[in-house]
Amino acid sequence: MEITSLALCFLAFVALALAMDRHHGQVLNSRPSPRFRRFLRSGGWALIMLSAAPCIAASGWSIGLTWWLGILTAAAMPVLLLLTYRPKTLPTLAAACPLVALAPFLIQF
Repeated sequence: MEITSLALCFLAFVALALAMDRHHGQVLNSRPSPRFRRFLRSGGWALIMLSAAPCIAASGWSIGLTWWLGILTAAAMPVLLLLTYRPKTLPTLAAACPLVALAPFLIQF
């Protein structure tokens, strides 16, 4: 379940980065509208909160939250490095995240 949390965190950090004018311009060569910026911000924060659930469900509150904090760090680093060195690849990787997040659930069936 940690892979689900990692994919959700990565997607959340991409959404939060794209909510900023500078990063949105870097990645998509445009400026986000105020409505789309609010959508990205609220969606990013919602995904961060949602990403805690798989860790807590798998390991309990104490260990699960510790895992989650580590996963937050592990998800933020690739976003930071991709924004620095290869910003155009970020949408492609973000598009794959929902599939990666659902993979553990699909494998069980």
